[in-house]
Amino acid sequence: MNVKKLQETYPQFISYMESNGYSWNYIKNFSSEINHILSEPNPGKWSSYADVYQGYVKKSLSKSHLCLKRVVLGAIERFDLYGQYPNGQKHQGIMSCTKYSLLTQEFKDAVDYYNAAEKSRGRKETSIANCAQSIACFLYSLQQKGLKSFEQITDEAILSAFVSADGKSRYSYSYKRIIVSFFKTCLPQSPEMFEKLLAYIPPIRAGRKNIKYLFPEESEKIKHVLTSTESPLNAAGVRQAGERRGLHLFRHRLATTLLANGIPRPVISKTLGQESPNSLEVYLSADFPHLKLCALSIERFPIAKEVFCET
Repeated sequence: MNVKKLQETYPQFISYMESNGYSWNYIKNFSSEINHILSEPNPGKWSSYADVYQGYVKKSLSKSHLCLKRVVLGAIERFDLYGQYPNGQKHQGIMSCTKYSLLTQEFKDAVDYYNAAEKSRGRKETSIANCAQSIACFLYSLQQKGLKSFEQITDEAILSAFVSADGKSRYSYSYKRIIVSFFKTCLPQSPEMFEKLLAYIPPIRAGRKNIKYLFPEESEKIKHVLTSTESPLNAAGVRQAGERRGLHLFRHRLATTLLANGIPRPVISKTLGQESPNSLEVYLSADFPHLKLCALSIERFPIAKEVFCET
């Protein structure tokens, strides 16, 4: 655990508590804990503040004492990682869901860059902290798969993170927005790399909001347009029979054209607004250029050539 930042900034933390009416006894708990952390000759033995707490658990302290340690360490952790000061309204324990301390240095640097960028925009510290936790959990899930740098992240890894094997979304639309915002914020760091990662993220539809009904006069206008003019597709002579008809023909044409030109499947899914990449399976049957590459040569089979000759 890196305690350098805490070493430099903890006086601000103590000063804030003193100027905001916290009791001397309560402040002493924080001062003692900070001294305990900073005086450790080998802080590397801790990977997070949770490890510091586990050291007290092993000492078999009383429940009330352990509860106080969770509150104190949780407040110090939030200040150290995200610059949050105690608000005096709610006691928050150690951030058990955060994976920041377990990330590789490259991932940590990216999260730190995001925090600084969002803070410079004037965003609330609590909002930044909540988003940073989600980002850290997302990056840690990729890290658990052996991906320890952004260059190693593949489209398959992103897809499996967002979409389950049965094609269902693992996360909400708001969670996806946080990850997209993170990648966009990091664009100045490496434009090409983060543009690629953004393209890998599959579309996740937002929950639909209630739509107001049309007014009667609006309905009449729409009805007049639909009944008084000839369909553009009929006027152009486009077929209107079979399984695919109407505007779906354009959608099918777009999907097959993108597939034929080697566009990655996550990009096509995002373009079509599909939640699951498996939805593209219906278009693969029309991907003739690539299907031809899969054809087997008859030269490999012991069949007389005359069988395939024209008569």
